[in-house]
Amino acid sequence: MSYDQKESQVKFFSNNEDYFEFSNYYLSPMNVDGIIYHSNEHYFQSQKFNYNNSDKYTLEYFKLICQADTPQKAKDMGNQRLNFRGTSWLINKNKPELGLMNDIIHKYKTFVKLNPEWDEIRIYIMHKGLVSKFSQNQNLKKLLLGTGNRMLTEDSPYDSYWGSGKDKNGQNILGKLLVELRSYLH
Repeated sequence: MSYDQKESQVKFFSNNEDYFEFSNYYLSPMNVDGIIYHSNEHYFQSQKFNYNNSDKYTLEYFKLICQADTPQKAKDMGNQRLNFRGTSWLINKNKPELGLMNDIIHKYKTFVKLNPEWDEIRIYIMHKGLVSKFSQNQNLKKLLLGTGNRMLTEDSPYDSYWGSGKDKNGQNILGKLLVELRSYLH
């Protein structure tokens, strides 16, 4: 990438920086197939467990992810990752009856089944969520269109698939999907 291309990038990642609105962690309620999701991260992670022929436990887990009160909790639940925060984190602090994250993850982990086609459909699911997010919120749509023809980069040091990764040479799939969506919305 040349110097000029780097200068014309729009980078997003952290909630205290410009363009955080492009992040999946940005709270922007959206309706997808009649269900309201708090963020695109909620939608994306929950879809791992919402598919044709999902069993009762898998659908229960899907609904719990949808009710998480932060995108990070939705991500941890979607990845079924027990962690130090989950020992004291309620899934939703306004709904304590839903339980503690780690307890719920542990309870469901042996019963729930990830969509067997997940690897094949995850980009489609991300795209569908982004279309919903940016077409249902005119302020977000305007912000996205306002980036002109600049490259969009999720500047995540943790993710070299959806973002740029630690070495800044990641695949940046999220940024590429946003560029594609921007062209479509024009």
